[in-house]
Amino acid sequence: MIHSIFKTEQQRLNVRIKISSTVFRLLVSYPFPENIGGLKSTIQSSCVQALFQINDSGEMEITAKNLPSALSKNISVASLNKLEEPSWIYIDELLDLDHSAGNDLAFYQEIIESLENPDTFFAVWKAESSRLIQHLSGENSALCEQRLYESVRHVCAGYHMELSSKDLETLQKALGSFLRQSRLLHFLQSQNPLQIEKLTLQMKKQKFRYYSMASEIDCMLGRAFDYKLNDLHRLVLALLLSGLEKQQSIPKRMGVILAHGLSTASSVSVCVNQLLDEYVFDAIDMPLSISQEQCIRELNDYLKKMDGIEELFLLVDLGSLEDVWKGLNIRNVNVGIINSLNLKMALSIGEGLKRGQPMEEIFETAKNTCTVSYHIERNREKQKLIICSCASGLGVAEKLKTVILDSLPPDSSIHVLTYDYNSLLLKGIEDLAFAEYQVICVVGTLNPNIDRLPFVALDDLILQESTNSLDLYLKSYMDPCALAIFKKNIVKNFSLSNIMNALTILNPTKLLEHVANAIDRLQTLIDCQLTNNTCFGLYVHVSCLIERLVMNRGIENYKQIEHFQTRQKQFIDAVCESFQDVEAFYGVHIPVEEIGYMFDYVKNDKNFQKCV
Repeated sequence: MIHSIFKTEQQRLNVRIKISSTVFRLLVSYPFPENIGGLKSTIQSSCVQALFQINDSGEMEITAKNLPSALSKNISVASLNKLEEPSWIYIDELLDLDHSAGNDLAFYQEIIESLENPDTFFAVWKAESSRLIQHLSGENSALCEQRLYESVRHVCAGYHMELSSKDLETLQKALGSFLRQSRLLHFLQSQNPLQIEKLTLQMKKQKFRYYSMASEIDCMLGRAFDYKLNDLHRLVLALLLSGLEKQQSIPKRMGVILAHGLSTASSVSVCVNQLLDEYVFDAIDMPLSISQEQCIRELNDYLKKMDGIEELFLLVDLGSLEDVWKGLNIRNVNVGIINSLNLKMALSIGEGLKRGQPMEEIFETAKNTCTVSYHIERNREKQKLIICSCASGLGVAEKLKTVILDSLPPDSSIHVLTYDYNSLLLKGIEDLAFAEYQVICVVGTLNPNIDRLPFVALDDLILQESTNSLDLYLKSYMDPCALAIFKKNIVKNFSLSNIMNALTILNPTKLLEHVANAIDRLQTLIDCQLTNNTCFGLYVHVSCLIERLVMNRGIENYKQIEHFQTRQKQFIDAVCESFQDVEAFYGVHIPVEEIGYMFDYVKNDKNFQKCV
């Protein structure tokens, strides 16, 4: 009904409306004498009062101050004047709350507000836990699923929680109500995140046993029933369990973990209690800045609540805390303290407590089983690699690899491998084949243009224009003497005649003469004088191309071949005319795909770019 009336006002005023959670609680809990008419009149009046409270997003904000005085007097002046940002509920969200949600929402909000004061938290806790039991186990309650109930009972038993048959029946009813109100608690958590975060810290500090039980039940619900609880769920669950336990059963022997950090101690203790399936450790979390005297006070306050304990096993995380026992105000209690805290240590001591072993035996076992060990996995240094990759094909790359290996000093640890040019364009050096190598550079006939991968052009090596850059890449992996030998061999092995002899089985002198003449004719037809680097690159590339065609190993793939044929028809015709004599002499035909790779050389030439 509240949603329906507000929806009408929202449409009438043509503005999105949101109300504070306080307004919602008052509207659902107030006994309107005029029934629906009174509710409708109140909502309309509040909308009129809030006409001048439209925020920058164009939303009307209705707070308790906009309600008639008959309703607003039901809350305290302090609540009305709170400086905190109010919790908002959009009108459309009201549909997610059922007809009874208002009373439940008000009930849980009261619990949150009553526990807010840290100084009265411990005293108020008992009263609120009793109220919660009555609220959850009323006449309209329904029993929860038997399997879930048995699982919760099992957790309670692990914490030495003794319940009568009547208490067990109450527990089953209360759990049923608790789970049915799960969505409401999720909603309330979203409305009060900071308050509930503070209450959770107080609960861990002053009611750790019940916090630990609730956390373990949370894990069990998530694992076995796919329920996911939030901090408010755990707070309500801890209150419920606390209210059921008429008298806490204090064990004769107990472990306590004392550690710096917001949740270091509680995380370890909850984990160990779950792994051992028994409540053996309490926890005290200490802020990093706390002094040893404050630590002792916290520990003494805890021990006051544990009257009847005979042996205390204390695990501390820093050596500076190992003397805290000197300040403990306890009599007739054996205190054992160990200044090492880790999961393995806590498990060892917890297992000894569970078995009932003597204190000395427990600590001796923990000391012997928790010796420090370490292992260092050294990743071996990756081998250095030069890649040979040529657009002219793998055969050319293999021959280039042989020339480079002959140029390296005999004792060099640098590896040289060949790699398909098209695969390099596609994959870069992410291929698993390079996983064991650190790639120094690529040497080839055409630059693959891969980020962070240096390239040395074959034509530059022939013209002796890249020896300095190659020196730069290799000087980190060679001493000066080895580098000098390499440079000398490069000059000798990378002359044009030597390269041609190494790269082709055809008569290199005759082949180079034919190719050079064809390239001269090509420059005339395209009306462009190419740079020496481009010409030398074409000499090598086309010579290797002719050899492949003679051996029927021509390249048949070129990316976007249709696009190339359409856009560069003039260049294709010029190549076909220029190389007629070469084709006739060697009995081959240069396909368009091969012309595409020739164009890749030419298009980057600075003189050609000026002519285009």
